[in-house]
Amino acid sequence: MRPRFSLRWLFLATALVAVLCYWLVYPTVVANRFVRSVAAKDYALADTCFQNPNDRILFDLNENHWRFKAQAELEPQSFTQLLRGLRIIWPIAINLQHWPGQVHNIMGQGARHERRRLFD
Repeated sequence: MRPRFSLRWLFLATALVAVLCYWLVYPTVVANRFVRSVAAKDYALADTCFQNPNDRILFDLNENHWRFKAQAELEPQSFTQLLRGLRIIWPIAINLQHWPGQVHNIMGQGARHERRRLFD
């Protein structure tokens, strides 16, 4: 007996697999892009990874402070983060030096990329 299938079910299965892959992979892709751009000191590209326009400060800080340094790392992904569709970047360390001898360290609370916020 030959197994029967319809093109409708094949299309639905393919669409479900595509949505599942998007849900699992996209937050990591964006988080890796952010970490690579911060490491390469491309702060304009790093700012595009933020959903909230008020959080886009890296390029401005780099332009306004003569000695600016930022660092970011990916936190290992937990099962809860996988289910919620997010990836946490931690720590974000920012060092500013206004004048010689004046160094300010800003340690961020962590940034996260949440897929659901793209559609708000």
